[in-house]
Amino acid sequence: MLNLGPLTGLVRELVLGDTIRLEKPSPGKVLDEATGTLIDAPGIVVYEGPGAVIGPGSQPIGLVVPTDLLEHVDDPKAGYKLLTLPDAPVPPRDAVLTVTAVHEGGDQSLLTRSWRVARPGHANTLLVVRMSWCDEIQSKDLAAP
Repeated sequence: MLNLGPLTGLVRELVLGDTIRLEKPSPGKVLDEATGTLIDAPGIVVYEGPGAVIGPGSQPIGLVVPTDLLEHVDDPKAGYKLLTLPDAPVPPRDAVLTVTAVHEGGDQSLLTRSWRVARPGHANTLLVVRMSWCDEIQSKDLAAP
């Protein structure tokens, strides 16, 4: 069988220069003692490490059904892609992706955005980098009509 380990190392050096965090949203609420209101409980970090976010434009992801139950606008046409190493956990659907650090000269606007994993990472027999489709999370207040 072909050993892709050396190629994976090259991809890590050349492409996966940012640090990303994946969190599974918590289903519960907690009391914010400062305001006395219930807020979303912190998410559960499932991965933090090397990764890359690739913007839309290469190909559509197909149909992801939006739902009114989400607290954000679900735009399945966004088509962002998350790239991670093969040994990173497979991103679960609905995990929240954030970029916590960008490589030198990288796009600083990645640090102020978040995405929802629309589909778990692809599985392949010969895997150099895992690709997962993501939708950008936008506040309903900021979304276009």
